Amino acid sequence: MSDLMKERLKELYSNEIKETKHTISNERLWEKGYGFTEEDEWNPHTDNIKTLEEYIEVLEGLIKDLE
Repeated sequence: MSDLMKERLKELYSNEIKETKHTISNERLWEKGYGFTEEDEWNPHTDNIKTLEEYIEVLEGLIKDLE
């Protein structure tokens, strides 16, 4: 793979990481405002945050693979 292609992919992955971090910030707000009863302690926003954090880890791994 050419250096130009590697740099372009790093840029794309980095931009996706930034956008995903913004999405996580929004999910944290939704997580705090999510109304659940004492019987139902599951919060879907908590799951979303976990998934998004895992996605960032994958993207960071892809960046490292390009180096």
